[in-house]
Amino acid sequence: PSGQWRGKIYCSLRRAQSAEDPITLVSERFKDHWGYRLDVPNPVETTRFVRSIVQALLLEEANRKAGERSAEIPVWLAEGLTGQVLAGHGREVILSPPRLAVNGLTVNPVIVNVLRTNPLALARQALGTNPPLTLEEISWPKDGQLDGPEAGIYRASAQLFVGELLRVPDGRASLHKLLEALPEFYNWQLAFLRAFQPHFERQLDVEK
Repeated sequence: PSGQWRGKIYCSLRRAQSAEDPITLVSERFKDHWGYRLDVPNPVETTRFVRSIVQALLLEEANRKAGERSAEIPVWLAEGLTGQVLAGHGREVILSPPRLAVNGLTVNPVIVNVLRTNPLALARQALGTNPPLTLEEISWPKDGQLDGPEAGIYRASAQLFVGELLRVPDGRASLHKLLEALPEFYNWQLAFLRAFQPHFERQLDVEK
């Protein structure tokens, strides 16, 4: 994220009892900043871990100028960026525990030799013959769409939406403006229209 960090994110690991152990992210308002605590089971599935880190980073940036009300990160934004990170970096996201001792240091060398693929191409491949979800569908996901059998379709659809937003002129800067505006509104749609005002005048324009 751009700008100066205001809040600290503390990550706490606990022994996992099952693969379904929840990851919790708690936001706390202090005198002049927000703080965050991420409680993560260990071990944890890669996608769930990356999603939680992305969510925490988005919250930190969105709340840098927030008052008493914390921002609410749109689900599609967190899921779309998670898809971008995983598609763009893959196995490099989380390193394996070190196992070799070299000159007194424990290391675990990782050699990555891959041809970089457009992350959006991977998202389209994940959709297969399924059409992308509509804006309304990614805005209000149903039960099971984030971690159930339809999770791949949802994440690919959200990733395509985020990818298209990044492609518009000043798309990256507009996303930063969206995060900054989120604490001021009770729904992300109004913050979105303010941030992307040069490109979308109405919600209908976004849906098209």
